[in-house]
Amino acid sequence: MFGFQRKSDSMHNERCREALAAVQAKLAAISRAMAMIEFSVDGVILQANAKFCAAMGYTVDEILGQHHRLFCEPDYAKSAEYQQLWHELSQGKAISGTFERLDKAGREVWLEASYMPVLDEQQQVTSVI
Repeated sequence: MFGFQRKSDSMHNERCREALAAVQAKLAAISRAMAMIEFSVDGVILQANAKFCAAMGYTVDEILGQHHRLFCEPDYAKSAEYQQLWHELSQGKAISGTFERLDKAGREVWLEASYMPVLDEQQQVTSVI
């Protein structure tokens, strides 16, 4: 009886490992093809891939721990519209569109992007560009 339970648990664990590996492979493929950046719900940069960093002229070490406003005009970053963006993301609302941002040199960059909240225990917001 107990041996059956252990075998059942082992099979379940194996199926979970296989499902996780499949999800990780899909995410890796998306990351190779698209620029991606991850934020906390309050806008702190948690991770960015090489494509995003290249598009914006930064290294990942330069932006980790910084706030998203790093990529925005100062007046926009202080605006009610900007605050609303982060409020909606924190509520789980996905937002897509064309966004004006600034690269490391302060040049205007227009990004076709989707902010897709992944509100798990880490409370992350992922932006795919």
